[in-house]
Amino acid sequence: MRGTGKTKAMVEGLPEGGSIVIVHHGASADYVRRMIRDLRGRHVEAATTVRAVTSRFEADRVLRGMHRRVFIDHAFEDCAERDVRLYTADLARHSNARAFA
Repeated sequence: MRGTGKTKAMVEGLPEGGSIVIVHHGASADYVRRMIRDLRGRHVEAATTVRAVTSRFEADRVLRGMHRRVFIDHAFEDCAERDVRLYTADLARHSNARAFA
């Protein structure tokens, strides 16, 4: 796995009250969950949902109608297919807007 600086910075900035983290595959989800636990503790791990999104269908299933803060791991931006990235980013923007309303 590449360097973890950007993911580590994202994890350090996760809110304690809960959020959703989007990654590009299941192994990344496990890795980010462990990083959350190691850096932020079990309480933030329990409040955070980490999900792999590999298709628009999966993005809909995970994010449609959400009212929680959404964080997208940088590797998702690098590795996911373009249409999935754009669609997921749009759903995340809507979720984030509702979370701050």
